[in-house]
Amino acid sequence: MKTSSPLAQLILPLTLGLLLSSGNLAFAGNGKGGKPPKDDPPSNLPAIRYSIELVPIPDSARIAPWEPRDINNLGMVVGNFTDNLDGSARPFLYYSEQGALHDLRLETDLSARLDVLKPGFRFSRLNAINDAGVIVGLIYNPTTEIVRGIAIDTALNSDVANWQLHLLPDFGPSWTEGGDVNIWGDVAGYYERADGTRDRFVVNPFTEPPEAGFVLGLAEGSLAPPVNINDAKQIASHVYTTGPVEVYDAATQPALLINRSELGRIHDNIAFNNAGQVVVVLVNQTEGRKGKRKDLLVQIDSYSGATETL
Repeated sequence: MKTSSPLAQLILPLTLGLLLSSGNLAFAGNGKGGKPPKDDPPSNLPAIRYSIELVPIPDSARIAPWEPRDINNLGMVVGNFTDNLDGSARPFLYYSEQGALHDLRLETDLSARLDVLKPGFRFSRLNAINDAGVIVGLIYNPTTEIVRGIAIDTALNSDVANWQLHLLPDFGPSWTEGGDVNIWGDVAGYYERADGTRDRFVVNPFTEPPEAGFVLGLAEGSLAPPVNINDAKQIASHVYTTGPVEVYDAATQPALLINRSELGRIHDNIAFNNAGQVVVVLVNQTEGRKGKRKDLLVQIDSYSGATETL
């Protein structure tokens, strides 16, 4: 008997919860006493529990599009939107428990502290948040066009005055970006070399003194953002556009390669959990006798290398 993976068990009820109404489920009938058609879901599914909350959008006439990037288990959401007035990127944090929306570009005290820490730079993008309220992303200097990585410790506090800013080391000459952060404060990201290729790095900016971090090394190709890190300090990433999906154990230096999977062309964004399972979108695959092309959701077990289409 086939057992569903933890990710599959999570995705199925969420998908059904979006497809089915939370109230009465009615079948149209198929001429056989109103019994549900063959393809309808069984009637004994567990109850779907979810809630929908609308985030208040400030000055919505000049803001589009919104891009939520990550949410932690406390309901804190980070992401970015575009200001239609000047085309600039504006990162945000939404703290659902307190209904507080923070547009970091409008937080004057925080921006002033950033200017002292890194003159000429402004907040540009947020990529991830952990359950301790630590956010990672990038800052940008519009004059020099240099990008640097940033970590923001909110201390789970909606009062911006209590937030602490931590710069990530400059791994590349012009681009270093924090991509993900685990519960221990380990930040994974990527940097761009002088020749335009990209590599991964791991650093914890909260140590005393701040550690220098280390890079993983990439022999060929160019890394596709983002880079994911789990609480076991394992890193998942992949290479443009048909390159392998790689998982490393970054708890040791040099990092140890756990698995490399050659799947073909996949979407940039991937998901990675604490069990070492990676989920990717395999793009434009041919299926069936008629050769229909579609995108497939595929799960990879980093330890065995086994794959499963979800």
